[in-house]
Amino acid sequence: MNDSKTTKFSEKLHQAAAPLWQKSIHHPFITELASGKLPLATFRYYLTQDTKYLTAFEKLHEKTAALLPQSQGALLLKLANGSGEDVQRSPMLQQLKLSPASSHRS
Repeated sequence: MNDSKTTKFSEKLHQAAAPLWQKSIHHPFITELASGKLPLATFRYYLTQDTKYLTAFEKLHEKTAALLPQSQGALLLKLANGSGEDVQRSPMLQQLKLSPASSHRS
């Protein structure tokens, strides 16, 4: 193994994050989701909270874009709108009879 003087910065970050990474991949939500044992109510709650987050993040992009020069703001909004997370979530929301609007009330 490299000594600390020759270890790349990215390797140091990887080593520092390793314990948290292990905790996250062994979190009950992830293991139950992967095994198919996650309760539907838990998944519905996750989707509801995630929709709230995505909506707030979209509003943050809009506020940030308004503070930038027009060309940069337009680029930020174009990149943010192209992320597709909302498009990926839409079929799941429909299947679980959740709408983005109903997700905000929960």
